[in-house]
Amino acid sequence: MESIKERIRDIEKEGDDLVAAYPDAAEHIEAKKSEMDVFADLEDEYLSVKNKLERRGAHIEYLKELNKWVQWMDLKRTSVAGELGTSVSAAQVQLDHLRNVRVGVLAREGEVAAFLERGQVLLQGDQDSDFLSDRVRYMGMPY
Repeated sequence: MESIKERIRDIEKEGDDLVAAYPDAAEHIEAKKSEMDVFADLEDEYLSVKNKLERRGAHIEYLKELNKWVQWMDLKRTSVAGELGTSVSAAQVQLDHLRNVRVGVLAREGEVAAFLERGQVLLQGDQDSDFLSDRVRYMGMPY
């Protein structure tokens, strides 16, 4: 991209030199220079598409990470949803397991908060983010 810009600057300088050398051709040279302004429009469009693709790439990476979090949460949720103990000792084992799961979930609370904050930053000003917004809201629900 930079080499193209440099080449255009060289051509414009050459055009200026030709205008100075051949004043009668100035109108024709200026018309050709204005045609080269199309490059600026193409560059703007290129940068716009590039930025949009980079945002989409960031969304895709965020969604991958979000799916990992959701899978982890589902795994914790399903590990809790076992059969109720039929004896006091079985109930005690299950209660200990539930406490361990809760400790594990609470230990990752800071990570989840940082993750959710990053998601909010990604979503600011993005019109195509309804799905991502819904998933982030799901993550923010109490465990």
